[in-house]
Amino acid sequence: MDDNLPSNIKIAPSSKAPKSLRSHLKNAVLGLIISVVTLGFGLTILELLVRNIKPQIPFSEGIKRSDSVWKTSPYVPFTFKSNIKLDSGLIINSLGYKGEEFSITKPVGGYRILVLGDSFVAGMAQDYKLSWPWIVQKMFRDSGFNTFEVINAGFHDGYSPDSYYSYLIGEGLAIKPDFVVLGVYLQNDLSDLHSNRWVKTDPEGLPLQVVSSWRKLDPFGREVSDILPFRYRYPALGESHLWILFANWIERRLPSLVHSPAEAKKFREDQDYFGATFSQCVYVRDCFNLYFQKDFDKFKSVLSGTAKLLASRQIPLLIVWQPSIWQLKLTPGTDFPPEGTYYLQADVENYFKVNNLPASFLDLTTDYLKVSDAQQYYYPTPETHWNPQGNQFTAQLVFNKIKSLIGR
Repeated sequence: MDDNLPSNIKIAPSSKAPKSLRSHLKNAVLGLIISVVTLGFGLTILELLVRNIKPQIPFSEGIKRSDSVWKTSPYVPFTFKSNIKLDSGLIINSLGYKGEEFSITKPVGGYRILVLGDSFVAGMAQDYKLSWPWIVQKMFRDSGFNTFEVINAGFHDGYSPDSYYSYLIGEGLAIKPDFVVLGVYLQNDLSDLHSNRWVKTDPEGLPLQVVSSWRKLDPFGREVSDILPFRYRYPALGESHLWILFANWIERRLPSLVHSPAEAKKFREDQDYFGATFSQCVYVRDCFNLYFQKDFDKFKSVLSGTAKLLASRQIPLLIVWQPSIWQLKLTPGTDFPPEGTYYLQADVENYFKVNNLPASFLDLTTDYLKVSDAQQYYYPTPETHWNPQGNQFTAQLVFNKIKSLIGR
C-alpha cells in the first residue's frame, strides 16, 4: 500500500477474474461453439438426406406450382382467368377455356361438343393439344367433319359434378352445345362434393352457385387451403425439406399443438376423409358406405339433374367413367374384391335405368384393364393422371363412342 495515501482509502483488488474461472468460461464458450457447429453439421446432413430420399415441397416451389391463373366465379368455386399464356405452354382463351379461341355464337352448320370435367378433362399437361378433348376434335376433323368443335370446359366449369350443373345453367347452355360429354373420376369426385356448399339452388334443389369449404384463392389468384399448413407458417423455415417433413409429422400426429381447437378438429376430420379418398376405400363396399354413401347419393342427384336439364333441350349426354390407378390396382398394396372395380358405375347406370333418365355411358375401365402394363404406358409414376399416350388412348375410345351415338 502507498504510504502517502490516507489510511481510510484502500485500493480495490484487481478486477481480473481468477485463472480457474476464466478457464471455465473459455471451456463453456468452446463447448457451446462445438455443440452449435455439430448440431448445424448434423442438421445439414439430415437436410441433404431428406432432399435426396424423401424430398418435400418447399414454400417457393409451392408458389411456383400454383400459377396465378384462377379467379372467382358466380357459379363455381373458381375458374380460369381469361387470356392466359405462360412460358410453360398453358393457354387460356379470351373466354376462360383451356385451348384455342371460339365464338359463343355457334357457326352456322357447326356441330358443337361440350366436355365437362376436372383435371382429367382439362389435362394436366400445360399444352391443350395433349388433352383428350382436343384430340377428339382432331379425330373428327381428320375424318372429314370439319365443322365439328370440341370445347374443353375442364376446370372452367369447376372441378366436381355439382359445379358442372351450375356452370351449365349459368353459362354452358349459352354456347349451344349439340352434344355433352361428362367425365367422371370416382376417386375424388365424391370428396369434392363433400367439401362443397350450395349457396344458391333452383326449384329442384340443385345448385346454382357452388363454393368450397376448403379450396380457396389468395389475392393473386393462386389456390390455397382454408387452413394454413403448419409447414408454411414460418417463411424462414419454409425452404427446408427437413423442417417440412417434421412439421407435416407434427401436424398429422398432434394437430392440436399447432392449430386452434376448431382448426385441429377440422384438420383431423379432413385428414381422415381425404385419406380414405385416395386409397382403395372407394372400391370396398364397407369402407365406402362408412365414408362416401351420403356424397354418392348427392352425386347421383346432380348427375340425374344434369341429364334432365340437357334432355329438356334435346341435347344428348354421354357419361364417361375415367378409371384411377387405385381402381385399376396399379398402386402397391391395392387388393379388393373384383366387384369393387365396377359396382359404383353399375349402381349409377341402374339408377338411371330405373328412373328412366336419358344418358349413355362409356366405362374406360374395361379397356384400360386389357392393357398389360397400363402404369407404364398411360400413367406416369408418381402421377395419377394420364400421360400423352393415355390421353390419346382415351380420345380414341370416346371418339368411337360419340360417332356411334350420333350416327356419323
